[in-house]
Amino acid sequence: MKYFRLNSNYKNVLPLSFNSSINYFHLIQLTLAFTLPFHRNISSLLTILLLLRWFIEGDIVNKTKSVFTNKYGLLFTSIFFVPLASLLYTTDMGNGLYNTEKILSIVIFPLVLLSSPIPTTHQVINILKSFCLGCFGAMLIALFHALMLNFQQNKFNRIIPGLYDTNIVTIIGISHVYFGLYLALAILIITTATINGKIFYFKNKWIQVIIGVCLLLFLILLGAKMAIIAIFLILLINLASYIIRSGRYILAIVCCLLLGCFFYLTISIFPVTKERFEALSNQENYQIGDNQWNSIASRISILYCTKAVLKQNWLLGVGIGDAQHELNECFTSNKFGTLINMNAHNQFLQYILTSGITAFIAFTLCFLYPFVKFFRLRKANYLYIDFLLLFAFCCLTESMLESNKGIVFYSYFNSLLFLHVKKLQEEENSASLNR
Repeated sequence: MKYFRLNSNYKNVLPLSFNSSINYFHLIQLTLAFTLPFHRNISSLLTILLLLRWFIEGDIVNKTKSVFTNKYGLLFTSIFFVPLASLLYTTDMGNGLYNTEKILSIVIFPLVLLSSPIPTTHQVINILKSFCLGCFGAMLIALFHALMLNFQQNKFNRIIPGLYDTNIVTIIGISHVYFGLYLALAILIITTATINGKIFYFKNKWIQVIIGVCLLLFLILLGAKMAIIAIFLILLINLASYIIRSGRYILAIVCCLLLGCFFYLTISIFPVTKERFEALSNQENYQIGDNQWNSIASRISILYCTKAVLKQNWLLGVGIGDAQHELNECFTSNKFGTLINMNAHNQFLQYILTSGITAFIAFTLCFLYPFVKFFRLRKANYLYIDFLLLFAFCCLTESMLESNKGIVFYSYFNSLLFLHVKKLQEEENSASLNR
C-alpha cells in the first residue's frame, strides 16, 4: 500500500475501513482547529483521538515507513528526535522525560497527517474556516467578559482603556502571546481568501472583510507586539511580491502607505498598546537587570544568561532536562530573582540551549527549506509561506515550542498547509506535462 500520495484518487488504493472513516478523521481536525484558541486540554484530547484513529486503521509499519522515508517527514520530525537524543547526556532525567512528553505533538501530527490521505482543497478550506471562526468566537467571549468586568467596576465610561490588559484572554485559557499568534494567522487566512475570491462564512464578501478587520483591531488591542509587527511585515512582503509579479507599482505603493497609516492610527487609538510600542524606542528599557515587569528589560537579561550558558554548551546543548536549571543558576548568580523559571524567550536559542547546534539547524531548515521550495509555485496562494514567516518572526521573542499552545499550532498547521501546497505543486506539474 502506498501512502503520502498526491493523487486525488487516493480512495481507490485505501482499505474500505479508511474510506468509511474519512469524514470522522476530518471532523476531528475541524474540531481541533475550532477549539485551538481555547483551553489546552481540549486540543490535547483531540490530538489523542486523532492518534487513536490512526492506530485503529492499522498498517502502522507501512504508514510510519512512508513518513520516515520521506525527506519532509524526516525534517518535520527531526525537531523532536534531536532533543530526544539529548536525554543521553541530560542530568535531570525526570524533567527531561517530562519535557519530551510535552513536545510529543511535534512528531504526532506529521506522523498522522503525512501518512493519511491528503485532504482535498475543500477540506483544507473548511479546516481554515473552522479555525477563523474559533478565533472570532474566542475574541467575542473575551470582549464580553471584559465589558462585564468594566460594568461591574463602574468603568463603562472608559471602555477602551478599561478593556485593555494582556490578560484579557485568560478567560478562554490562553496567553496574549499565543492568541496574538492565532489572530495573526486567522487574519492572513481571511486576507488570502478575500483576495482569491473565496467566501468563508457569508455570501457578502464585505462581511468577511469586516470580520478580518475586527480580528486585526482586537490583535492591536491585545498588545501582542511581535504578532502585530509580524503581520505588518508579512503584509508588506506580500505587497512587494505583488509589485514584482504584476508591475502595478503605483497601486502597490499606495497600498503600502495606507497599510502603514492604518497600523499607526489604530495603535494610537489604544493608549496602553501605544505605550508598549513607544517603550521599544526607550534606551532605558534595554538595561540588564532584575525586572520581570518590563518585557523588554527581562528579555535582555534572559538573553544575557542564555548567551552565558551557550558559551560552553553550544555544540550539544545542556540536555532537554537541564536547560531551565542552567538558566536559573545564571539568574540566581546575577540576582535576577524575578526571572527564575523563565525560558530563553527565543525558540532558535532554546533549541541550541537544550540540544545544540544540530537542533538549531534542523529547526531553521523547517522554515527555510519549504520556503525556498514552494515560494515560486505559481498556483500557490502563499498562505503556507505566510504561516512560516509568521511563526519564525514570533519565535524570535518567544520560545513558542515550550508550550502546548505553540506546539500543536505549529505542528498541525505546518503539516496541513504543507500537504495542501504539495498537492498544488503536483497539480501544477501535471498540468505542465499535459500542455
